[in-house]
Amino acid sequence: MGFHSGAGGTPGIFVGAPSVQGVPEIDFASFVIGVPSRPNRLTDNIYQVFDNFSHVVGTHTIRIGGEYHFNQLEENLFNVANGNFFFGNTNGGVSETGSDLLDFMLGAPVRTCKGNRILRMEGTFILGCMDRTAGASSRT
Repeated sequence: MGFHSGAGGTPGIFVGAPSVQGVPEIDFASFVIGVPSRPNRLTDNIYQVFDNFSHVVGTHTIRIGGEYHFNQLEENLFNVANGNFFFGNTNGGVSETGSDLLDFMLGAPVRTCKGNRILRMEGTFILGCMDRTAGASSRT
């Protein structure tokens, strides 16, 4: 839910995600009420490309290789579009009154959030080479 203008500019509170319409999640110090805003769907895409090459020249074995690894993690929090409210000393916030229930009655959340998608991407590139002489000890 959020304060938006409706059709024709009418002010009011409108549901951000009708598919999960209901009381937004309200977190207190020891319990939670409302439609939960935990991830409804986690999508993890992993892309990896690697190759290596070995070549023997006389008594030497030369190895060269590389790898590219890419992670994409998407968390879909569809009902956080309706809002999430934290009261009391929760989620890193400091209570206004010292009591989560009093903060709720005063309408003083320590934190609010609204959104529906978190996308994290990370890429790694590794390149290496090695030269090994035949008959040499493999201990280092």
